[in-house]
Amino acid sequence: MSKEKYTAGEALNEIRLRMMYDSSKTLNENISTIKEQIADNFQYFETVAKSIMNKPDQIAKINFGNPTIDVSKACTTIKNAVTGLGTTKEAISYVTENAFKDIQNSMGIIKTYPQISGGESLYQALNNEWFAGDVTNKLTTKVAKQVMEWCRSHSTISICIPKTPEELKYGKY
Repeated sequence: MSKEKYTAGEALNEIRLRMMYDSSKTLNENISTIKEQIADNFQYFETVAKSIMNKPDQIAKINFGNPTIDVSKACTTIKNAVTGLGTTKEAISYVTENAFKDIQNSMGIIKTYPQISGGESLYQALNNEWFAGDVTNKLTTKVAKQVMEWCRSHSTISICIPKTPEELKYGKY
């Protein structure tokens, strides 16, 4: 008999699935229930997007695919715009509208930005600027939609299992 080796996150997801498992339903129906929770929880995914943008190290080991853009260039453009080196809100708007086209590019930028900026997260950089409300809200919504869509086919990854407001409040992310 061979034992499957789980990461801590996978083991937790397995336990959650078992706890929510309805024996009157098939496995596929139970998994569909979890996927429905994903579809009905946009507010949760907005919280996830903000959290990921603020602390990208929490998704360091998750493979979202390979970016199709030069993430370093996109990060540098954002950094130059928020540090006031002659660029304007238009530069950030252009990057957020064009570089964040899919989850691969978005997560590539989010993961890379702290390396380019000397440790500051993308969320911190954008949220500290005078134009933060507009750009940050649009970007958070865009990333939340991408994560929610990605989670439909990756429902066992920990960020894809919706948490209650209490779980989020007390750090059960």
